[in-house]
Amino acid sequence: MTAIQTSAVVSSLAMGSLVSVIPLPSTFYILAVFAVISGVMFLFMKQKSAEEMS
Repeated sequence: MTAIQTSAVVSSLAMGSLVSVIPLPSTFYILAVFAVISGVMFLFMKQKSAEEMS
């Protein structure tokens, strides 16, 4: 699984479970945090794989 696929699955699960506890507008901020974290993970994994290839 790539970081993007993982973030989509995790954010979907998180939004589904948090929507009943936290008001809906707040969940978009939480999803934005997940998106930033997954983007950082993607860049880190891309850099690490580039180092291993060379």
